[in-house]
Amino acid sequence: MQKVQTGKVLEFYSDSCLVQMNGELINMRPMKKMPLCVGDNVSIKMESNEYFINEIAKRKSKLRKYKDGKEKVIASNLDYLGIIIAGKPKLITGFIEKWIIISRHSNIEPFLVLNKIDMEIPKDILEMVKNYKSIGIKCFEVSAKNNIGFDALVDYVTQSISIFVGQSGVGKSTLTGKLINQDLKTKMLSKGQGQHTTSTSKLYQLVNDENTYVIDSPGVRDLKIDNIPKNVIEESFAEIFACKKLCKFTNCNHIKEEGCEVLKMLSENKISQQRYDIFIEFMSKDHYVKN
Repeated sequence: MQKVQTGKVLEFYSDSCLVQMNGELINMRPMKKMPLCVGDNVSIKMESNEYFINEIAKRKSKLRKYKDGKEKVIASNLDYLGIIIAGKPKLITGFIEKWIIISRHSNIEPFLVLNKIDMEIPKDILEMVKNYKSIGIKCFEVSAKNNIGFDALVDYVTQSISIFVGQSGVGKSTLTGKLINQDLKTKMLSKGQGQHTTSTSKLYQLVNDENTYVIDSPGVRDLKIDNIPKNVIEESFAEIFACKKLCKFTNCNHIKEEGCEVLKMLSENKISQQRYDIFIEFMSKDHYVKN
């Protein structure tokens, strides 16, 4: 009986994948049409001295987008999603909340990275970071350029699969590049594998740890929240969701209703005005934030 082997998809092309199997990188095709993506764990069979992807293992998490109501997974089995911000450029309103919501919906743990701390950081940004820490969001303060605070970040993502997102200008490429140059082995994954269409995502492996990866995926820029259930959006504002259970009316909209616990906590500065405003906007209409 032929032994079924397993591997992990590191790059996905239109008709084939680069798979890590037993420490080797092997280009292989699926035996049948299947929705493969970077991060997938797969079973592998050999036929006529060639390896083929047989099945996709159950995914513990999936980062996906929707088109015409249809789901397309762009990366799977992620553990963490790092949201990178900086003193400049100005933070787009709702950007952080968008990614927290997407993370929760995808079964991925979000965390915050304040980059460029070697430069002056506005007080409102520092206060905002403090607020996210208070509601249980893990935050790291780093300078990718000057290698400040990097050890703690690397320790956090060890033994996991992570992806980073950020507005243009916050240093996402520098930070990711720093990780790759210091601790990750950048692999020319398609070298020697023939010509392929462009891979939308790549998975980089930590040099000294076979179980630590970072995914680089340009496709995440297009992710929206307009296909995410309203209850997931609501629950992503944990401090507000906890208060709403104590509102006088079960159908409270938390805007001007009598006996609203959310408004009470807001008036006592126990809920961030900024977070409250974004919550009301997100809950009042079909909405997404441009990346």
